[in-house]
Amino acid sequence: MILNSFSKIKMIILDGDGVLNDGKVYIDVFEGRAKKYDIRDGFAIRLASEEGIIFALIAEKVTEIMKINATELGITEVHQGENKLEIYEDIKSRYNLVDEEIVYAGDDIVDIPVIIRAGVGVSVKNAVTEAKAVSDYITEREGGDGAVREIIEMVLRAKNLWDDAIKRYLSKHNPGFNYK
Repeated sequence: MILNSFSKIKMIILDGDGVLNDGKVYIDVFEGRAKKYDIRDGFAIRLASEEGIIFALIAEKVTEIMKINATELGITEVHQGENKLEIYEDIKSRYNLVDEEIVYAGDDIVDIPVIIRAGVGVSVKNAVTEAKAVSDYITEREGGDGAVREIIEMVLRAKNLWDDAIKRYLSKHNPGFNYK
């Protein structure tokens, strides 16, 4: 059942802190703040984008670090606000999508309304109990540690695009190389 739901997905919307990164703020008294992102998540976002999957980021607070990371990943839909459901509805409307075509991944109480509304509501492994309780899928990986990659693989595999996406990427960046 869940695999069938993933096959309908056209957009993946991510919470920022706790999903795209590990949700922790590292403070360096000399340089400022830092956040941890998983480079494999970023690669998967670029790979899925080439397959036509649209990405958006809805964070309670968008920081300069998050904006830079989103830009590097090619995510242009970057929003902040406490009412994530209103932002979700606006994005859905502008892209002319229905709930069943959207995955939303979150980790905290503020994410619950969108987790419930989206076609596939996802919580990361280290999400709060309340978010997990209303999710369709809970990742095996934690936020900031491959959870986004896991979601993307689920979507692309359900759409039978994963192997072809890898082949296209490898042949584009390694002319003459044959993968499987």
